[in-house]
Amino acid sequence: EQLPLRVADWVAAGRTLWVNPDAPGPVATRRPVFVGALGPVETLALRLRGDHPAVTLGNAYPLVAQARMRKSPAEVQRMRAAADATAEAIRVTAQAIAPGVTEAALQGVFEAACRKQGALQIPFTPIVKSGPNSLWPWRILAAHAHRRNRAMEAGELVIQDVGCAVDGYVSDVGRTFPVDGAFTPVQRQKLEMITRVSDAVIAAVRPGVTLAELTRTAYLAIPDDEKRYMQTPSYFGHHLGLSSGDPSLPEEPLAPGMVFTMEPWYYNHDLGISVFVEDVLLVTDDGVENLTRALPRSPEELEKMVR
Repeated sequence: EQLPLRVADWVAAGRTLWVNPDAPGPVATRRPVFVGALGPVETLALRLRGDHPAVTLGNAYPLVAQARMRKSPAEVQRMRAAADATAEAIRVTAQAIAPGVTEAALQGVFEAACRKQGALQIPFTPIVKSGPNSLWPWRILAAHAHRRNRAMEAGELVIQDVGCAVDGYVSDVGRTFPVDGAFTPVQRQKLEMITRVSDAVIAAVRPGVTLAELTRTAYLAIPDDEKRYMQTPSYFGHHLGLSSGDPSLPEEPLAPGMVFTMEPWYYNHDLGISVFVEDVLLVTDDGVENLTRALPRSPEELEKMVR
């Protein structure tokens, strides 16, 4: 009951009211949409400006991003636990990979394995895609309900892009596996190429470096004839923490305590091959620590995980 009166006092005193629209820039006020609904922050901004035309709204997103980008030691401990739980769940899921198994069945194995590792939440829909499905980003593939539960076939690849949440903190890890336990020479070559790109970027991570500089490092590491098959210029991935897409400021130099993913996506429709490796990186005082380094990345080790 007191909040409307307090807001009126703040506006009358010329104070700025800060809201977080989850993106930088001016706080926009949209009218109610014809189909659908406004988000909670948009609804709040609309109400504030409707009740108080003279109100000054500030964007709190940069402040929130600054607070959440750098993790405390306690937060890092929880993120280690989430990374470990995700890695173990991927190991368990790899053992269930075989021709004839469906993508939905693998998703169920992964989710159950996360629960056994103490995960109370699954932070995002586990992405399990095989064969022709693997050639499409999830935002496209997930729009087609009939394309999310195919049975895997021998000779194909299956990608896991998955995460567990432990004590409120999340992980996001990815690996590519051969359905029948053996990569073809071409599949192996593409996976090794992507891993080299990832290693080059990881080696460049240290305090003071920006994500834009890491992108340039990735461009130098990717062979010229392969650049056209990369998903986006954002080869370094995204920040992690309380969500799989923690708020961040791309221009902000890296600092100790920041945690983000390294995930070069490769989609080669000409060859029908998509490969993916994603790791979780912690920026340290003098470099970087790969929180998922214990999860195999080489073709030989990935083959053994399936066998």
